[in-house]
Amino acid sequence: MEKQLTVGSVLKSILDERGIRVRRLAEETGINEQTLYSVIRRGSSKMDIESLLTICKYLGVSPEIFNPDPGAVAGQNGIKPAATERERELATLIREATDSGATAKEVRLALELIKQIQALQ
Repeated sequence: MEKQLTVGSVLKSILDERGIRVRRLAEETGINEQTLYSVIRRGSSKMDIESLLTICKYLGVSPEIFNPDPGAVAGQNGIKPAATERERELATLIREATDSGATAKEVRLALELIKQIQALQ
């Protein structure tokens, strides 16, 4: 039986592979150490987007690495599989924004603006 990939299991794998301790990740990113341990130990499939993007930037990885679905979408409650073409487009925009140096706060604000525009349509 295959083990389901989760944010926690992928994060643990990357940290183990690179010899990075959770304490160091917490110190370098400013994310609470207990939060990181909780995500890893529980094999959590969710993490808030700001923390996830901060970890991705520190590790030099794309957010998509935390979800095997290449059309994954980042939202306020973490990453979930994309259900629509529009969500896949948003995932691409998020990846491009983070690749070009946008901060997690800027990405979150952009997502909020998109949500408001969609509500008006």
